Amino acid sequence: MLGTRKQLRPSISNWEAVRDLKVKKARAEADVELCRLETEQRLLKERRAATEAEIASTGESEASLRAREVRGRRWGVLFLFAAGIAIASAWWSADWFLSLGWEKVLLAVTIFVLPLIGWMTLLTFSKEILREWDLRKVFAGMGLVIVLFSAAAVAALGGARMLGVGLQEEQRQMQQAELDQGAANGAGSAHRARIETAKRVLNGVAGLAVIFLAIAGEVAAGVAYHEWAKQRDIVKTVRPFFTRRDALAEALAENEATQEAVRKGPEILETALTVEGLEAEAATLHAAEAEERRAQSFAPAVRWIVGGFVALLALLIAAMAAFADPTKPGMSVVILDLSDSVNAGEFAENLRVIEGVIRRLPAGGAELRVLAVDEASFGRGPLFRARTPKEAGRFGEHLDDWRAAAVKAWEKRARELKPVARGSDVIGAIARAALEFEEVADAKKRLLILSDMRQVGRGLNFERAVGDAAALVERLKREGTISELRGVEVWALGVETRGLDEGHWRRLRSFWTDYFKAAGADLRAFSPNRRLGER
Repeated sequence: MLGTRKQLRPSISNWEAVRDLKVKKARAEADVELCRLETEQRLLKERRAATEAEIASTGESEASLRAREVRGRRWGVLFLFAAGIAIASAWWSADWFLSLGWEKVLLAVTIFVLPLIGWMTLLTFSKEILREWDLRKVFAGMGLVIVLFSAAAVAALGGARMLGVGLQEEQRQMQQAELDQGAANGAGSAHRARIETAKRVLNGVAGLAVIFLAIAGEVAAGVAYHEWAKQRDIVKTVRPFFTRRDALAEALAENEATQEAVRKGPEILETALTVEGLEAEAATLHAAEAEERRAQSFAPAVRWIVGGFVALLALLIAAMAAFADPTKPGMSVVILDLSDSVNAGEFAENLRVIEGVIRRLPAGGAELRVLAVDEASFGRGPLFRARTPKEAGRFGEHLDDWRAAAVKAWEKRARELKPVARGSDVIGAIARAALEFEEVADAKKRLLILSDMRQVGRGLNFERAVGDAAALVERLKREGTISELRGVEVWALGVETRGLDEGHWRRLRSFWTDYFKAAGADLRAFSPNRRLGER
């Protein structure tokens, strides 16, 4: 064995040397990579600083850009409406002079585009031209022009409409009069003269309205396009700076992470190579030891075989002894509070807990007995009894059938129970449970109490107050009312806090803790909840 280990030493030192060389190479490469990353980081920081300066010079924030985008979209929609109206008006005007299609299109677009170019030129350079003027007043004046001309056009069209309606009504009346009475030719000539005059007025008013609408449309299209282009230009100019700033921040974060990975790279490589080398060394040593064991005599194998046979024989003997003297199945006693201090909701929860206990009972003859808490708990017999089958069945079918039948029987019995008792003798119920436990000496004993544990009777009234726990327990010892519960596991569940303050409930728990300790029981739970532990 020593010779084998001596042969392994050169190989071990070799892998350590190889590891050190690889780590040294990784450190050198990491230094080079860190130099590149640090240079890149410096450049990124410079670019970010320059971008921040450019953003500051624009005087715009991301919130203002979003507001400008909204305003730009609104002005764009208004420009589209104004452009549509202006082109449609130009088309309608050109339709009177031209009969072909493409000439009307060219003329309508030209009539709209040329004023638009003029408006853009005027509004773009008006700041330099009108240095002493307030441009806000200029734009307000343009808005007023649009409103006044539009209102004048609407008023003119409305007046022309009313004039035309009146003329039609007068003509209809004259025609009716001529038919009825045969009016003179002189009256008809006067009426026709009025019609001709009204037609000329209508044509003039309509022409004036069209001129007003054309002027208002051109001004509105120019102003809307100017505002849309101004908002769009600012957004298109400044937005790339914010995008670049976000991209630079992400690049800097990625650079920091990459630098940290490069710094830790040699250390990680050294750890991985060390683990691989140690595992290879352990495998080599294990193979050498196995070869040496195979080269030795057959005696160890014989000893193992004989030892295994003896151990198996001992296990068989222990199993036979266990089957020859089986222990008795366990007993579970549940104390159900039937006093009127328990409300309907709490009582229903307690009934469901008992159903859960039934469903948890194991096979093998386990017993369940349900006792009552009322004004004379000790003198009452069990409310319900059940015993599980000896065998659960190959697939547990016997135990499942028993549980279903037991739950059904318990539900039938539970429908007859009501929390109407005037007293609450919990101590008497515990004493009655102790008598039940005397029937099973060497089995597991479990006591589940579903009550608010407020003793009312035997000179005690825990509904009102609980005195000193130690003094009360000493008094019960003298009176001989503390039952023997040695070897019994106790769960007190559903100990409601309703109607009590914190100090009252803690004193109640302190009393029962001392009581069960004096009785020799193992108090596993004292809780207002009803969560069953592992049974």
